Amino acid sequence: NVASIASSAGVRFEEVAAAMAVLTKNGVRTQRAFTQIRAAIIGMLKPTSEAKKAFQDLLGTPVETAIAEKGFLGVLRQVSEFAAKSATPTTTLAKFFPNTRAISGIAVIAKNNVKELRQELDKIENSGAKTLEDVFKIQNQSIARQFAILKNTVLNTLNILVFNSRKTITAILSGLDKWIVK
Repeated sequence: NVASIASSAGVRFEEVAAAMAVLTKNGVRTQRAFTQIRAAIIGMLKPTSEAKKAFQDLLGTPVETAIAEKGFLGVLRQVSEFAAKSATPTTTLAKFFPNTRAISGIAVIAKNNVKELRQELDKIENSGAKTLEDVFKIQNQSIARQFAILKNTVLNTLNILVFNSRKTITAILSGLDKWIVK
């Protein structure tokens, strides 16, 4: 459960919700996004010796202290900015988050989406959202999101229609083929 892990790490609900919003807006399925955030937080709570040293060197303090002082978002921003300056950003991120599930989510956030993460956090904090369900309702209110939902609904409906009608379509195409060949 990402909420209990986040709470024990001192990560605020709003920060988890903002990370979820950024990941899902960038194409990560909801369940996978939860897994990625959870893995990143666990990686911060129980870092490998290399990750612990990387966090300490960059932040000048243990990561738990940095989360308490700067928040999860502040730590991610600092790590992301540091990685962006390196010749191999993903490799640099992996020093902090060696778990593949964690790095998958952090890489999405770090790749020019830290600003988007801040915007989502501001939106959530100003909305009064208390649950992830509230956050998803807010996220789904934008016109762009409504068009994306409409597009997916139409495509899914067409897929169902074509799949359910494949015998009829096959028969029509077969008959048309016979007619053309004559």
